[in-house]
Amino acid sequence: MTKKDEMEEFITHLDPSTACESGYLPTQQEYMEALGPYGTAITAVGSLITVVLVVFYIEHIVFTFRNTHSVFRRHINWIACFYPMGALMSLLSLIVPRAYSICLAVKIVFFSLGISHFTDLTVEMFGCEKAMLAKLSGSFFSVCPSLCRCPSPRVTKVRLRLVKWMLWQLPYTQTIYFFFEMYWTRAESDPIGLIYFGYAYLVLDFLNALSFLTAIYALTVLTRLVGDVLQPFNYKRKAATLLVFLVVLKVPGFFMTVLGNYGHFPCVPPYINSMMYAHTAVGLVHLCLIPLFGGLEYWQYHTLEFVSPISDKHHKHSHELIIHGQACVCIISEMNNVTKPPRRLSGTLPPIVLENKMALDPQYSSDEGQNNNDGVANLSAVVGR
Repeated sequence: MTKKDEMEEFITHLDPSTACESGYLPTQQEYMEALGPYGTAITAVGSLITVVLVVFYIEHIVFTFRNTHSVFRRHINWIACFYPMGALMSLLSLIVPRAYSICLAVKIVFFSLGISHFTDLTVEMFGCEKAMLAKLSGSFFSVCPSLCRCPSPRVTKVRLRLVKWMLWQLPYTQTIYFFFEMYWTRAESDPIGLIYFGYAYLVLDFLNALSFLTAIYALTVLTRLVGDVLQPFNYKRKAATLLVFLVVLKVPGFFMTVLGNYGHFPCVPPYINSMMYAHTAVGLVHLCLIPLFGGLEYWQYHTLEFVSPISDKHHKHSHELIIHGQACVCIISEMNNVTKPPRRLSGTLPPIVLENKMALDPQYSSDEGQNNNDGVANLSAVVGR
């Protein structure tokens, strides 16, 4: 060993971070070599978690098909599908470190789509947007903490849609963020593939933070607005689970990624630099959180709360009329007194009734011929022919 090698070894012993190549993403073999037996354990446990979540998701699909009304089914299945997909992406990012960015992008975008579908599910719990506005007539948004004396705007169609768009934006903005994040990363890497982050890169991190903080705020406002009204669906519990999961999924990962990119995590020579250390920590945190919240989701939606459509007591046929694409089939079956053995429980129970002093139609009258049931009467005449 030359004096130069001895000096480098001595410096490495004093400061191990000098042995790590900043910006280097190890190969799969190098990464597993660096993790040693921990790599095998992570792969085995992660695979088991993923398989279990996939099995539970398949069972969940069967349950919702049999016991959930079709108007809710698609949204519930989308919310549930994130957990096996998230576990799979976390596992793959821990096996192939150079695939971390694309795996994280798929994971976060899938969860963002789940948030978007939960927003749609909230509207369907009322029956439709018109029914939601009628039910919330006279209500006010709680836009600030109770200690702040800020004005509370009245619920209107425009303001309600603004809150929904603050949630719907999440999958779009996260997709845009991850596209530019991966594009910028490749553009800033040197000829041999080392990645360097300039402070201008913090602009993307700011947009990322703005995106998910907006969604967190909007989900909080929506929960305060409709939580008591949708108590038959245990809405507060479901919304709180998604809200907490969104916070713990994005906030720690955001800070760990920023700190790792700028060298604030320790180095485990020769392959685990600060950035790779942060990637590993984020993957492990997600792999631990996903089965926990996946179990909560399974428990909350594996019920009979969504077995029937919604009805307003002032409208005899409202539960058929608001189910788009199924109205005529339901009404004709009732008029012809057709009785068929139900294949699923969702076809046997009466609709859930949300009490409301207002009719969905502003021109509603006690006279059956003056409200929306004119259409039903006309349809009855057609069928009678």
